[in-house]
Amino acid sequence: MITPAELARLLKVPEPTEEQARVIEAPLAPMAVIAGAGSGKSETMAARVVWLVANGFVRPERVLGLTFTRKAAAELAARVRKRLDMLREELPGDELERLGGDALFDGEPMVSTYHSYASRLFGDHALREGLEPTMRLISPAVAWQICSRVVDAYNGPMDRIDWTPDTVTKAVMELAGDLSEHLRTADDVRRVGAWLDERFAALAKPLKAQRDILAKHAVREQLMPLIEAYHRAKHDREVVDHGDQMALAARIAYKHPEVGMIERSRFSVVLLDEYQDTSQAQLVLLRSLFAGGHPVTAVGDPCQSIYGWRGASAGNLLRFAHDFPLQAPVAGRRPPPAPVVQLSRSFRNGEQILEAAARVQEELRADTSAVPRLVPGAGREGRGRVECALFETIEEEADRIAARVARVMAGDPAVAPDGGAWEGEPLRHSDIAVLARKRSQFPLIRRALESRGIPVEVVGLGGLLTVPEVQDVVATLRVMHDPTSGASLARLLTGPRWRLGPATWSRSAAAPAPSRRSPRATSPRPSAPPRAETGPGAGPGRTTPRPGTPRTPPGRTRCGSSSASSTRRPAAWSTRSTTSATRPPTPRTATRGSGGSATSCAACARRSACRCPTWSTRSNGPSASTSRSRRGPGSTPSRPAPTSTRSSTPPPRSRATPRTRRSARCSPTSRPPRPRSSGWRRAGSARPTASSC
Repeated sequence: MITPAELARLLKVPEPTEEQARVIEAPLAPMAVIAGAGSGKSETMAARVVWLVANGFVRPERVLGLTFTRKAAAELAARVRKRLDMLREELPGDELERLGGDALFDGEPMVSTYHSYASRLFGDHALREGLEPTMRLISPAVAWQICSRVVDAYNGPMDRIDWTPDTVTKAVMELAGDLSEHLRTADDVRRVGAWLDERFAALAKPLKAQRDILAKHAVREQLMPLIEAYHRAKHDREVVDHGDQMALAARIAYKHPEVGMIERSRFSVVLLDEYQDTSQAQLVLLRSLFAGGHPVTAVGDPCQSIYGWRGASAGNLLRFAHDFPLQAPVAGRRPPPAPVVQLSRSFRNGEQILEAAARVQEELRADTSAVPRLVPGAGREGRGRVECALFETIEEEADRIAARVARVMAGDPAVAPDGGAWEGEPLRHSDIAVLARKRSQFPLIRRALESRGIPVEVVGLGGLLTVPEVQDVVATLRVMHDPTSGASLARLLTGPRWRLGPATWSRSAAAPAPSRRSPRATSPRPSAPPRAETGPGAGPGRTTPRPGTPRTPPGRTRCGSSSASSTRRPAAWSTRSTTSATRPPTPRTATRGSGGSATSCAACARRSACRCPTWSTRSNGPSASTSRSRRGPGSTPSRPAPTSTRSSTPPPRSRATPRTRRSARCSPTSRPPRPRSSGWRRAGSARPTASSC
């Protein structure tokens, strides 16, 4: 038989300590290992698997390892696989033939998370409970959507709850998860409420703390219909969440002993990592499957239990010896408990750090005497350094951290940060870590480090949210999803893209309000008002612009468009603006423009609204460009009269109004619409009209 020390030398890895060797070569029986922080429990678990395979006790594919996170499962599987490959290469030929040849190492140990194992078990044996094996596992986001719909549709009593719908949804999901992790139902909560009411009624003088307990439990009871409706909604959709998955797997294992027989015949050795964080449902699942003397090794530390909010209990590790005894009960007699061993030598920290940690957690260790006090490993005696400082502001604290890191990086490469000898590779920035209690402290520490030229990486997805560029992207997505998100919108408007600040708002408030212009006549305002025309051919209502005033482009004016969108006419054509207020009535004659189009009818003294059979007049806004008039029956065209003024340069066409297609010609008998304003007018004059079509 190969000893753990010989196996370590064969694989060219450090030899295990006496405590580790005792765990590695333990017999195939239940055992609990209480391992402190940095005591090498993962290395010990991997070494035990390799030792069992090297001595022929088990094949690799008959080993089951469970942990909590996918990352830890992947690391443990990779470590075991690497050691098995090294063992196949280094093992002597006769020993390899004795174990069964190279085929022994073709198998893979099954290493997964607790929830993944429960999912596989549920899929294999769901029909035993009358459930569909194809029930889909939903993410927390989908579970929130289902629960939110249940809360929105609920119309039951909520007089004891004054929360918002989102808060109610969160409470329902958390309470439903707690019930699943503890294998309890809504009826169990109601029975506890009835028991509390009986005890409260028997009190002669209840205290405020006792009344608060009943009030909180009354809130829980009012949430029970919502929780039951949430379970029905998931059942109708044939979906389960993580809590349901573990609870259903535990129920299957507890009610059907044949499931445990199948799992025990499949896995000869079971390794349970971080056992102090298992919940009641996980305890029932594992005890129903592997209790009664099956080789189960549980590793954990009660002082490192971090999932109490999820229903985990550190007492599971302390009760392991009785939950997984060395053998099954016989004739009602209590079986002997499983042994409990300890790993107390830390390879992670020096003696000074371990001493400071022991003083800090002295009160905690008084309640958990089973956890040993850590001692330093070989070569770490007297090493380590602990500094403590108290600052008035968090800015000073961040600056002190940055200065300490800069001083360490600028020190002698042959001297360690604690003042001892440094024999490894030169210190790098990636070898330094800064831990903060709250994530809100990250941006300040990051800025302090970057100001000294120290590269920084915030580990984890949440760390990306402290990067300004990522915060802008998140704010943009939130505004796109919810335009009423005021905080995100304010960040975008005041950020580097728009740069809106108090000065911008003050200038915007002081600026005059823009004038309301007609959408049909948006030609630019002329530089000077027109003046009356003088000279031969001048008549009532005829005006000519001042030099430099833009001219209206000549040609046909399309129906429904302003003069700014018509084609260009020769420079000799004049611009006219006539109003009914200045037009004297004359007998049966018409005032004509130079283009042959009438701008007013002398017979009825109307402008742009004449119904005479001879003329149909149209005016086109402040520039007074005329549209082509249609002749009545029997009329003869007349030659255009010479213009009285000329322009030296053609006017530019305005870009304010786009071109539009002519839809229909003006009819002399059709009633034109109400004239519209062009958006400006000369003081003391009548408002000019836009196109009447």
